Amino acid sequence: MSTISDATAHGDLEKVKALLKENPDLVYSKDADDGLPALYGACQCETPLHWAALNGLKDMTELLLANNADVNARNKSGWTPLHWAAQRGHVEVVKLLLSNKAEVNAESSAGYTPLHLAASEEELTRDVAELLLANKAEVNAKDGSGWTPLHFAASKGLLDIVQLLLANNAEVNVRNNKDHTPLHWAAAKGYEEVVELLLDNEADVNTKGDDGQTPLHAAAAGGDKAVIELLLARKPEVNAKNSAGSTPLHTAAYNGHLDVAQALLANRADVNVKDYYENTPLRAAMDSGHRELAELLRQHGGRG
Repeated sequence: MSTISDATAHGDLEKVKALLKENPDLVYSKDADDGLPALYGACQCETPLHWAALNGLKDMTELLLANNADVNARNKSGWTPLHWAAQRGHVEVVKLLLSNKAEVNAESSAGYTPLHLAASEEELTRDVAELLLANKAEVNAKDGSGWTPLHFAASKGLLDIVQLLLANNAEVNVRNNKDHTPLHWAAAKGYEEVVELLLDNEADVNTKGDDGQTPLHAAAAGGDKAVIELLLARKPEVNAKNSAGSTPLHTAAYNGHLDVAQALLANRADVNVKDYYENTPLRAAMDSGHRELAELLRQHGGRG
């Protein structure tokens, strides 16, 4: 890490002022330019402004900007200072960067915008997400894997951020590169409140990914009965088949989720449906060693 980056990262205003007075061009330098190791692991070639933004140092950020720091400089991963400030939830620094013409929709090498990062962290970043949206952040921006901020927020169970994104016209049935929607991810992770919110905003309960999985398959794999019941209340195709011919009941059987299997059976899941390998749910349960679930299926007429 260069001397000025080290001083910036540690919030040493006076040292940074002295260094810039001696050599104004240091404001454009990147860490490890002098061959020293980076402070936090492998060098990402951060500028001093990156370090100030990462650490939420408003006064340092002001100083660097006043000395002509490049507000849109990029590190090796294509992150700008705004990416760091957004990801860390530093609201005041985000405001400062935006007021100095930071690109609100700047894309990293992986396609992440600052909003993607704000939508994928803990609740402390909600205010940042709101600020980015107020400054025309693209709510449906896709990263390199086709994920939108709503995918990230739903997959992390961040209810407040999901609400914010939907209120700002996030596309609820948007698909990533594997055709999975935010509902697939919320259902798989067992985030009941997020699932309910997405469904209330017209999320498609029967949408399929490129693997043929519906949100009901995802929930059956995850094993959260409350999420299963939320989905079942929307009348999904309970016997939908994925690309292997497995239904949600097969999935519950393979994973040993007894409560989920009970809920599916109570909603007319076919107990003897076969996948494309001729396996019934009973066979799936037996092969996976789930004896109690296998007995439940037999009680409902299941055959192996």
